[in-house]
Amino acid sequence: MPLTASVVDAELTPDYQLQALAQVSVTGFDNIAYEGQMTVSGLGDIEASDTVELSGQVGPGAGDEYVETFDLGLDESDFPGQVLVTLALDDGTQDQVTVEITGEPSGDDSMLTQKALIGAGALAVGLYVATRD
Repeated sequence: MPLTASVVDAELTPDYQLQALAQVSVTGFDNIAYEGQMTVSGLGDIEASDTVELSGQVGPGAGDEYVETFDLGLDESDFPGQVLVTLALDDGTQDQVTVEITGEPSGDDSMLTQKALIGAGALAVGLYVATRD
């Protein structure tokens, strides 16, 4: 399959929502449109779930990154617990990750925020290099 999908990371926000980072890319040289969903489902004592729809188009080079926030109605009494994060594209490509949540929310300098800033910096450098004479 030319599309690849991966759940990169997930963590708890200060307001007890789950934030997940996922990527969609292509393994060939074609531009490919896609649609799909990212779903978070509780395991064990956490019974809630939430889904967001994703769509885009990817080609050679950098893929699409999604940082999505899921509201499972969690509070400090729900932890520790596990959730299953599933990224499923309509062509059958998927990735699943089980995340153990300890109940310690990330702060403003969360790993997902840092990854997003690093990605934006790399994109800016890439654009700069690409536009030099």
